[in-house]
Amino acid sequence: MDSVPKNQNTVIVASGTGPSPALAVEALPPVEAFALLLEQVFPDVATPLEFLGGVDPELRGLLVERLGLVETGPGVVRFLHVLIRGYDPRLRLAALGALGKHNSEIPEVAEAWFDLATYQVNEATSLAAKRAISGGSHDLAMQWRVPALRPAVQPVRGLVTAMDGTGRALMGLLAEGGGKWVGAVFDCDVELGVVQVGGVEGPERLGALGYLEDRLLNSSRDLCDGTAGLAVELLRAALTQVGPSSPPALGYWVERVCGKGVTPARLRSPAPLRPGGHDSPRIMADHAVELLDALPGWWEDDPLTESLASEAVLRVADPGDDPGAIRILFERRLVHRLERYRRMLTWMGVYWYASKEPMFSQLAFEFAAQLDDPQNAVPRHPWIAEYARRSLRLAGERQVNAARVASGLSAYKRPEG
Repeated sequence: MDSVPKNQNTVIVASGTGPSPALAVEALPPVEAFALLLEQVFPDVATPLEFLGGVDPELRGLLVERLGLVETGPGVVRFLHVLIRGYDPRLRLAALGALGKHNSEIPEVAEAWFDLATYQVNEATSLAAKRAISGGSHDLAMQWRVPALRPAVQPVRGLVTAMDGTGRALMGLLAEGGGKWVGAVFDCDVELGVVQVGGVEGPERLGALGYLEDRLLNSSRDLCDGTAGLAVELLRAALTQVGPSSPPALGYWVERVCGKGVTPARLRSPAPLRPGGHDSPRIMADHAVELLDALPGWWEDDPLTESLASEAVLRVADPGDDPGAIRILFERRLVHRLERYRRMLTWMGVYWYASKEPMFSQLAFEFAAQLDDPQNAVPRHPWIAEYARRSLRLAGERQVNAARVASGLSAYKRPEG
């Protein structure tokens, strides 16, 4: 579908929440100039998707809608076609409206509608495509019933990092199809979905593989390097959180490494949980310690935790032993983030299952299931209590170390065990 130079890899990086300032409405390019770029300058469809990612999310639809007013060309049609197959409903509707203003008698437009009728983005999109086909003089009115032949995309390798304490993780997929090798990396957040995406495609496997390894193998996070199935499963879960701030190139790269028809899906435990998790509170507390010991970056780093820790050290030696501080931290912050923790634990449950760590996987899923139950939204729940305790303890240690360093002393280091 896309034109890629034959003797080099094409690298595109697109971001939905990157550091570059979003373009305001007065900075949007004239739609005719943007259409000219689509037709004569951009080498592939991924490049204008990257550009669209730099536009304010509230204004992206406006720019896309304007493409219904320009002269029809293959670049414009291809761009609208890809957006309709994407995951942002607002961009999809804007692109549908724009494509509908182009003459369906033009072959490129007819082919786009034909693909959308067979692709089944969703019922409304397929219905609009079938109506567009039926209204043309091309003999395509009934051909949508026959699936189009297209090169199969086969994901062959997946790399996934452990989730950090902020709810972020990276995943990468290597795929082959249609004579091209594609590598894509997705930066995922348990609440925002995919917040950044980048990829490379070209005729050489090493180029795509090197792109993944540079971004994942060299990271400081724990990594599961295995089958593509794990990465696809976690990617589908991330797609359930896609919103207006997601990068416009997301749908393109998902399709390039997974094929068409990838649907969002909630994560579930790949193995049955123990019946009810009937451990005693003491054993559950020990399990919470074991689990969080395996997740060293999981703790709250915010002004409230720092303030509570600084007050607690006036009453107790260890802020983590202050029940009043734990209760306040829970009521003012943790109780509002339980769904976030549930998703983080579920992600790690899948990650550990694929990493052959059945004990940690089981514990993560059990605690995630418990956090999904409103009756467990209390500060004495073993996982919540341990998470709050170590967050306050670490905040207190940071403050003590800052004071020691300011006094010319060496930083305190907690003994192992």
